[in-house]
Amino acid sequence: MIQIPDFRILFESVPDFYLVLSPAFEIVAVNDAYAKATLTLREDILGKVIFDVFPDNPGDPSAEGVHNLRASLQRVLQTLKPDSMPVQKYDIPRPEQLGGGFEERYWSPLNCPIVGADGKLLYIIHRVEDVTEFVRIKQQGVEQGKLNDSLREQAVKMEMELFKRAQEVAATSAELKTTNEELARLYAKSLELDTLKTNFFANVSHELRTPLTLILNPIAKYLSESDLDPAKRQELEMIERNARLLYRHVCDLLDVAKVEAQQMSLYLQSVDLAYWVRLMASNFESSAHDRGITLTVIAPDALYTQVDVEKIQRILLNLLSNAIKFTPDGGAIRVELLVEDEQAVILVQDNGPGIPESMRTVIFEPFRQLDDSATRRLGGTGLGLAIVADFVKLHHGQVTATDASADGGALFKICLPLITADKTPAIVDAGSASKLDPLLQRQTLDELHAATAIPNEAFVSHDTQLILIVEDNADMAAYLANLLNAKYRVVVANNGRQGLETALALRPDLIITDVMMPDMSGEQMVESLRVKPELIDLPIIMLTARDDDELRLKLLKVGVQNYFVKPFNANDLMARITSLLKERQRFDQKYWESETRFQATFEQAPVGIAMITPDGHWLKVNRQLCAMLGYTYDELLQKTVQDITYPENLATDSDSVRQMLTGTTQNCVLETRYICKQGAIIWINLSVSLIKKPSGTPDYFILVIENITDRKRIERQLQLAATVYRASAESIMVCDANKTIVAANPAFTLLTGYSEQEAIGNKPSLLKSGRHGLKFYQHMWQILDKTGHWQGEIWSRRKNGEVYPEWLTISTVYDDQGKIQQYVGMFSDITEQKQAEQTIWQQANFDPLTGLPNRNMFHEQLRQEIKHADRNRTQLALLFLDLDFFKEVNDTLGHDNGDLLLKETASRLKECVREVDTISRLGGDEFTIILSNLENNTAVVEQIAQRILKRLAEPFILGAEVVHISTSVGISNYPNDTRNEVELIKNADQAMYVAKREGRNRHHYFTFELQQAATTRLHLINDLHKAVEEQQFILYYQPIVDLKNGQTYKAEALIRWQHPERGLVSPAEFIPLTEETGLINRIGDWSFRTVIRQLNDWRQTLHPDFQISINKSPVQFRNESNDCTSSWIDELRRANFPGQSIVIEITEGLLMDSTQSITKKLLAFRDAGIQVSIDDFGTGYSSLSYLKKFDIDYLKIDQSFTRGLTDNSNDFVLCEAIITMAHKLGLKVIAEGVETKEQCQLLIKMGCDYGQGYWFSKPLPAFEFQSLLENKKIGFL
Repeated sequence: MIQIPDFRILFESVPDFYLVLSPAFEIVAVNDAYAKATLTLREDILGKVIFDVFPDNPGDPSAEGVHNLRASLQRVLQTLKPDSMPVQKYDIPRPEQLGGGFEERYWSPLNCPIVGADGKLLYIIHRVEDVTEFVRIKQQGVEQGKLNDSLREQAVKMEMELFKRAQEVAATSAELKTTNEELARLYAKSLELDTLKTNFFANVSHELRTPLTLILNPIAKYLSESDLDPAKRQELEMIERNARLLYRHVCDLLDVAKVEAQQMSLYLQSVDLAYWVRLMASNFESSAHDRGITLTVIAPDALYTQVDVEKIQRILLNLLSNAIKFTPDGGAIRVELLVEDEQAVILVQDNGPGIPESMRTVIFEPFRQLDDSATRRLGGTGLGLAIVADFVKLHHGQVTATDASADGGALFKICLPLITADKTPAIVDAGSASKLDPLLQRQTLDELHAATAIPNEAFVSHDTQLILIVEDNADMAAYLANLLNAKYRVVVANNGRQGLETALALRPDLIITDVMMPDMSGEQMVESLRVKPELIDLPIIMLTARDDDELRLKLLKVGVQNYFVKPFNANDLMARITSLLKERQRFDQKYWESETRFQATFEQAPVGIAMITPDGHWLKVNRQLCAMLGYTYDELLQKTVQDITYPENLATDSDSVRQMLTGTTQNCVLETRYICKQGAIIWINLSVSLIKKPSGTPDYFILVIENITDRKRIERQLQLAATVYRASAESIMVCDANKTIVAANPAFTLLTGYSEQEAIGNKPSLLKSGRHGLKFYQHMWQILDKTGHWQGEIWSRRKNGEVYPEWLTISTVYDDQGKIQQYVGMFSDITEQKQAEQTIWQQANFDPLTGLPNRNMFHEQLRQEIKHADRNRTQLALLFLDLDFFKEVNDTLGHDNGDLLLKETASRLKECVREVDTISRLGGDEFTIILSNLENNTAVVEQIAQRILKRLAEPFILGAEVVHISTSVGISNYPNDTRNEVELIKNADQAMYVAKREGRNRHHYFTFELQQAATTRLHLINDLHKAVEEQQFILYYQPIVDLKNGQTYKAEALIRWQHPERGLVSPAEFIPLTEETGLINRIGDWSFRTVIRQLNDWRQTLHPDFQISINKSPVQFRNESNDCTSSWIDELRRANFPGQSIVIEITEGLLMDSTQSITKKLLAFRDAGIQVSIDDFGTGYSSLSYLKKFDIDYLKIDQSFTRGLTDNSNDFVLCEAIITMAHKLGLKVIAEGVETKEQCQLLIKMGCDYGQGYWFSKPLPAFEFQSLLENKKIGFL
């Protein structure tokens, strides 16, 4: 068998230069030689126009290569013949990487067309021969010495080509000469025929005037009788209208003949042209009013000029009637007379459809109409505008037609000289100049009225057969309706489209129709009716004014039963109508009986059934076919079989139909594809039978259509399965119902080492590795028997004994009865995959330091545990751990010891939890523990939390160092606290921070109050930032009273926050937040500056030694980036105050936790003379050595001791001890929280130095405080 070569490879590899172009000159293919020669890449130029890729060299204005190539390609498009070009100079663009610019080449191109079966151009093959070297050698004048044999052969070819082109030019010249001679002869003949035509029209027009006169005059006489029967009067008026119409056509023909014979004369007189314009326009006011058309006339009061009034009237009559015809109902017509450049200008403008630009000159030629088809909207001979042009020309004027506006419409412009030129062959006869033929004028206006006078319906009451009359002529329609109305029901439509709609709606028994009608011709209407199955045999009689054999054949082809040529005999028409209706009745009865039987079978069939015409149009389809293809009945009838046939099957299907039509076969069965409405492609089994007419000619086809898409899919699947089975890289093993191997593919042998023959007859246990127990296999077969499918990882053994992991998929194959037929196993070696997956998975999900799950694995595990808890209706707890003091260890002992601490922490945590629990390291010193499978029992959570706290509080040995840390634990419960993973983590995190704030080394459970507090806290932090910027803080002052004499020259400054919405906010609520956020530093600086300003006032007004105490937070002391110590001291010095005017209040915890930096700052205050007070003394850890070390000035007894102070109480003993101890150390004592007179008296009795509390005064704003002291209203004893 001969192997067909790959033509693309041949094309791209051929050494000659080839391009393939589309008819639009786009490059669709290029071979390697052409791309190399033009320094281009195939992918860069495909799809582009050749002239865009290879333009002329802009630096060479004489270059013509591209211009000549374009001309050659255009010749190929026009002639569909090859075009050979002489040698051309081309400048090939050189790529930038090669230096840019152009490279000069000389090529000899040949352009050949590729034409399709339909005669249309498909491609152009552009072949070039490179003669650059030959030309260059020629130019150098060394041709004889350097031309090799190949170049000489090319030169000979070129000379032969030039000789051949010269011969072609000579032959073409001879043909051109002969053609010119023939054209001259034909032109002379046409002139002779034109003269004969003109004479004929003149003679015929004269001959027709006499009989028309004999018709019109008697009719006028009868119509003048007053007692004429109305019916007779109506008939006579119809006869008169049509006779006048004929008379008008005769006059038009005669005028055209006179003009062409140069026998038309002018009868000039000086007249008021404005008067005649208004007069002629007034004749159309009635027609315009009936159709809602706005008719506007603009003219001067008078405009005198010499014209032929009768011809001017004809001009205006024709233009205005033309405008009325083409202007839509409700439109507008504008007539204007004006003077421009010594000319009288008449403008007639409408807003109708307008005139195409290509027709604006030819419409003034005789017998030319805008619409001369059978569907033309308006009748006429096509002479009206020709007469306008001729009459204007006789006046030495000009007429033009243009667009009325950008929206359309037509504008006719007539320019007439105000004074007739001397060369005009005018005959002045004032007596006859103004006589416009009254018949012409009356007929024109009557014709406009008649255009809208056709009745839509003319029913009679008797219940007889219905006849539809389709006729655009009102008189003819009325005549036929009156003729038929006595015997039949009649309905009338005035054009083909109305006729089609009426026929579909009313289903008449017979149609009588004209041929030439507006919008849709009678012929087109019949064609549209015949594709409707319910109207395919409806009797139709066609009326036509054309009597020729070609028309008869055409009408019979489209399905017209009979036709009559106008004028026709009414009796003959009635007889033919009776015959057709009787024949239709007999047929309808037989058809109904047959149709009833057929319809039952047709519609109830389980397959698609259809009837189609020989050319593929659907005649009838059943419901099953519509459902199969997705079309409605009507939608499918608008299609053809070819429309829904898959393109690749169309040729084969058409060939089978062709064989039946030629008689080779009577029927056929084939498999093909149809395209459904939604685009789906289905396979069908198509049985086709040809039904012939009695004459033996084909009538229609019967199709039986069965959807076999599922069957074809199964066939393809089987073919694919066989291919996949053999070619698959996966091992495939097939077992019978007894689990015995019956087949194996080549990949099975490669993987296991067993050949197919060795495996057949064995059980799958042949590959058993021994790593899985009996329960594993039993479970696997249980699932397989239950679901028919199993897949998973399994260990297997090769023939050589090597054990390896594989991914195994087993599927059960059942027969039609549901019994097991086969087992198919597919498996592949996943050793490398397992190793890679394990490495990647380990890196992605586990912390490399501790080996614990990382943040990613934690989230995944938490999601799984939440799902598990939901399924089993259990609970879980999440513990969030943060190591206390880890940062200190890491910073002090280094990161290596920090890592050792984290690893040891992970190890200890594992000792504290159950096997089902999950420990994760989120990062840094943060750990989480998921406690799962909790049965609503908090005891387990509490026990594990206590174990963790205890175990992590034990010493850690890090090399030579022993360190102590602890942990803060937050606990959140699922689902009691939340059902959301993110919120669960957030809740545990919040609870952990509470544990840390409460003193560390403890755990705290999440509560909803915590959530609310966290929200409030966040809002407060945001508001605090705003408060600092807007200075919403104020200082209150509480007096410190000297208990020896009751004098007050000390006060403590207490900050208050004036919140714009909440009012005063307690310091206890916002001060901790300022410390956490660092805002305490800015607030402390502001407070100190405010106190200094206040001191400046009070030391002058209240007491020269007035002293104010101000609290300084431990956070301020620990802040190294913003050390306020020196700035406060500088501020004090700038105010020129002594140091003892300020007292700094600190907590005793700061002394216990003092570092070198804190000690340095406290000593700086002492050196500046600023006094130091220990606030809330007695509530924390105290050390007398610290009191001595820092030279403290005051101790403030906490209000928790003074609040319950009574005689002989424990608080009394404690207060007395503190006062005695402070005095022994040389310290002054201030008692806080003094609220009663009794407390004050006891403190005086103990020797306490100062008292502070509500007994004396609550904290007050500065102005109230000053007023209090000035008025001496402080309570004492």
